[in-house]
Amino acid sequence: MKAPTKKQPSKKKEHTTKKRFFAGATKKRNTPMADVIVTFTIMPESPETDLEHLTTLAKEKITAFAGEGDMRTSQEPVAFGLKKLIITFVADESKGSTEAIEKEIASLPGVSSCECTDVRRAIG
Repeated sequence: MKAPTKKQPSKKKEHTTKKRFFAGATKKRNTPMADVIVTFTIMPESPETDLEHLTTLAKEKITAFAGEGDMRTSQEPVAFGLKKLIITFVADESKGSTEAIEKEIASLPGVSSCECTDVRRAIG
């Protein structure tokens, strides 16, 4: 009696397996985007700049960009009476880059510069 022999897989079958794998890899997944925590540092033009008014204007721009959500503001001394404004807020990751909102805030009256100093994914 003959011993059974193993069949060699045909090259055609291998090719279809690879094709199926790559076709599945390109499918879009319907997973929700995460939230990100963004921190902006806003430098006023001078120590005489009204930081409360500047905070209100910046919050309006950020709310238009990220929507209503958690937001925290603080002020830190820099030098010679100048204070920088730090705004931390939560935004949806699908909003994309923060460059556009940075430019909008930097164009506000009394703002010397606006920089995104931190972006991290929220956990939970």
